[in-house]
Amino acid sequence: PITRFNMHKFHNLNQAYEAEFSSLTNKKPNIDGIFLPDTLPVKPYSGFLIFKRNTPVGFAIINLSDKVYDVSEFYIIPSFRKQHIGKIFSTTLFNKYKGDWQVRQISGASKATTFWRTVIDQYTNGKYLEDSMEDNQWGLVTRQQFNNLDSD
Repeated sequence: PITRFNMHKFHNLNQAYEAEFSSLTNKKPNIDGIFLPDTLPVKPYSGFLIFKRNTPVGFAIINLSDKVYDVSEFYIIPSFRKQHIGKIFSTTLFNKYKGDWQVRQISGASKATTFWRTVIDQYTNGKYLEDSMEDNQWGLVTRQQFNNLDSD
C-alpha cells in the first residue's frame, strides 16, 4: 500500500505516468516542471505500489467509495511492461476486493485498452462487458465491467 512513508515513490512514478499520457490529456507541468497527480491515494482512494527487486516499477489507485471498484489510475514503467507485472499486479488487486469492478481508458490509449481487454478477459473467462461512456473529466472512454464475487 502507498503510505506516508513511501508516498514520495508514488509521486516520482507519477511524473513519468503523467508525461506519458500528456499527449492525450493535454496536461502540462507546473512552473517547476512538476506534473500534479489527478488522483491522490487518500480516502476514498487506496493506492498501491509494485516493486521488482526493491525497485518501484508501477502503481495503482483504486476508488473504493462507490458500489463499484474503479481502477482510477494504473501505471507500469515501460521498460517493465511485457513481463506480466501489470497482469499479476491487477489480478492481485482484483482478488483483494470482491464485487463489481470497472476499468476505463481514455480515448487514444489503445495499448492500455488492449492490455485491459486481455487481462480482464483471462481473469473473467470472457465474462465481462465492454462499452464506451462519457466521462466528466476525460470525455469518451472505453470501459470494461465485471463482477468477481464468484471467482477464486
